Amino acid sequence: MSSKEYMKSWIEENRDKVREHDKNWKLNNPEKLKESRHKYYLSHKERFVRSPEKNAEACKKYRESHPDSLRDWEKKNPEKRIEITRRRRSRKKNVLGGHFTEREWQALLDHYGRKCLCCGTPESEKSLERDHVIPLSKPRTSDEISNIQPLCRNCNIKKGTKSTDYRKGVR
Repeated sequence: MSSKEYMKSWIEENRDKVREHDKNWKLNNPEKLKESRHKYYLSHKERFVRSPEKNAEACKKYRESHPDSLRDWEKKNPEKRIEITRRRRSRKKNVLGGHFTEREWQALLDHYGRKCLCCGTPESEKSLERDHVIPLSKPRTSDEISNIQPLCRNCNIKKGTKSTDYRKGVR
């Protein structure tokens, strides 16, 4: 039996020992692990980087094979779905700055008494929307919480793409 064959059979017989050894090595050598993974990535980039066409094809294939999973996730996570849509919209418009979180939005609602800043209707009567003081359609705008005000649907539609700040005097 050659040394290669012997090693292969030993590894098969002692699979748990090998796994434990590998696990300990990874924990004790994070820099070496990172370096080896990076070398592997560089020599196998084509496996990791997909063209937009291949990515779209893979996404389409997944949606076809799992038709209900996306719908179920959206029903369970409506806030996350809204946030993803909002971020995509702001990316498409090339807005400046970061994005506000759901927690920041809730804090803003609390700060303004959970009512529409234009007409004063409370959130209990009408749901409030995130309105950009300076609309995303304008150049050099931002999707940060400092550019957001709570408005009801009617007031938000009336405001349209005007840069009207209803926060003045309410602070």
